[in-house]
Amino acid sequence: MQIPVNLLLNIFAANNYKMKSIKFEIVGLVILLMMVITLSNCKKDNVTTNPSAKLNFSADTVTFDTVFTTVGSSTQWLMVYNKNNQKINISSISLAKGASSYFRLNINGASSRSLNNVTIEANDSMFIFVEVTVNPTLATTPFIITDSILFVTNGNKQYVELVAFGQNAHFIYAAPGSIFDSAVPCSTEWKNDKPYVIYGYLPVICNLTIDSGCRIYFHANSGIVVFSGATLTVNGALGHEVTFQGDRLELDYAQVPGQWDEILFSNLDPHTLTLPNKPGSKSNVINYAIIKNGSIGIEADTVYTSTDITLTINNTIIENMSTAGIVGKGTNILGYNDVFANCANECGAFTLGGGYSFRQCTFANYWGYGVSQRTAPALLLNNYYRTPDSVYHIRPLDSAYFGNCIVYGNIADEVGLDFHTNAYSYYFDHDLLNSSLTYSGTNSNALILKQDPLFVNNTNLINNYKLNSGSPAIGTGASYILTRGTIISSDITGATPLNNPPDLGAYKH
Repeated sequence: MQIPVNLLLNIFAANNYKMKSIKFEIVGLVILLMMVITLSNCKKDNVTTNPSAKLNFSADTVTFDTVFTTVGSSTQWLMVYNKNNQKINISSISLAKGASSYFRLNINGASSRSLNNVTIEANDSMFIFVEVTVNPTLATTPFIITDSILFVTNGNKQYVELVAFGQNAHFIYAAPGSIFDSAVPCSTEWKNDKPYVIYGYLPVICNLTIDSGCRIYFHANSGIVVFSGATLTVNGALGHEVTFQGDRLELDYAQVPGQWDEILFSNLDPHTLTLPNKPGSKSNVINYAIIKNGSIGIEADTVYTSTDITLTINNTIIENMSTAGIVGKGTNILGYNDVFANCANECGAFTLGGGYSFRQCTFANYWGYGVSQRTAPALLLNNYYRTPDSVYHIRPLDSAYFGNCIVYGNIADEVGLDFHTNAYSYYFDHDLLNSSLTYSGTNSNALILKQDPLFVNNTNLINNYKLNSGSPAIGTGASYILTRGTIISSDITGATPLNNPPDLGAYKH
């Protein structure tokens, strides 16, 4: 059927009219949308003067952990939010105490105690960074420093509190150059009145005694070196341990390793810095200490003799070290009721021969920092060193005794025996070892192998190496080990009496 031409023309005209109408409607919508966006942007570009428009903050108080006097703090930050749909102008940002404040501000990149006419875009924010330096006082205990940041906006006053805990300290600067520039005078005794903060390596060339409860803080790359002929005595007590740690006191640094270097017992003569023909530092004693968050807790590098004890270390915790816990190099170390834990390499490395005796000690390595898996064992024994031209130099390991101890961790074998020739003697006596090695009756007695000691919590942040119920280390020690040398009558926490038979490790269940 044919459609008349006139009808087709009428249909086309009608559709053409509709298409034009639709186009006009679309154009109208676009124009309306652009007007809304323009008006909205104009509104956002305006600065609100409404008194109800206020600021919001990421915190109502900025708090600093203990800050040593004269030493600047770490930097804390505060976020300031404008949650309004228009710009807001802050008439002034200032410290309430003005020029007398201990605090400092950095606002929009400008260091100042105050700044005027600061604008924040609509629904935007800004940072304010805060630091504090505390002036010395006569106080020996921590004291509180306060101030506040005052924001004035559209006639409104808003405050964010600032709180810091200050602490006076003995500051010791071990400057490079002659070691006598900063050496500890002979027969020095450090009292438990204020903390000691050490910058650089502090040389001990005579005798240093540290009283119970003293707190020793090391700046980065700092430590203590005890030279030949000198002696360090750490007289900690239960509940009043002597602490050695880094000087970053913020909570975020509480368990971070590598913040300082080490405590070194040296064989060097302090006057000539050469090796004398005699034993190095000897008769050192560390009792009830906590040594943490450094590179090496203790390194003893002195000449071994069977009669000269380089170090006696008891009731002490060394943990969270970025290299090793306790290192002996051809020396003589005795210890009991000690915990050596969580190090990037060995918790105990006794190398280049020597003589060592440890009773009721816990070597526990669950290192969890960094990206690489630890490969070094928790405990290493060695009797040689090798020069670059592959020449072996033997240093006999006269004795290495471990009684009622635990050596455990999170790799397959936590005992490393690295000997060249047969110039060595070691004995594991009633120990729990995470070890796949084969031990004979000449070097072992009553061992528990490859059984989890069931520590209460072995994570890096907690480091609790007490024994849970059901631990194979409970009641499997030998009582005669407690009287081998100095009598052991309590565990590291002072708990008495010890079980009979005793538990293994530093903690009584």
